[in-house]
Amino acid sequence: MTWLLEHSIFRRGLTATVWMLMLQTILFTGCYVLAWRHLRAHDPRRVENLRSVSYYARPKLLFVGQEMKRDELAAYLESLSRAASLRTP
Repeated sequence: MTWLLEHSIFRRGLTATVWMLMLQTILFTGCYVLAWRHLRAHDPRRVENLRSVSYYARPKLLFVGQEMKRDELAAYLESLSRAASLRTP
């Protein structure tokens, strides 16, 4: 094994690998600490507006074999079109 350490290419590769692992560890730890500090400052469990819940209505469903007049179908499709246009920015 000592003869491997005598070769400069192997030694340089080993040194580069050690440095890359150290850098990766330092970067990971730094990002982890930053995320931890952010969560401590902005605790998602302490949101002020927990009591106001928004309810969204679901459009009427059509079933196979369901009888519907032509005017009702046209009104239903237009309501879906209006609802879709309101959702798009």
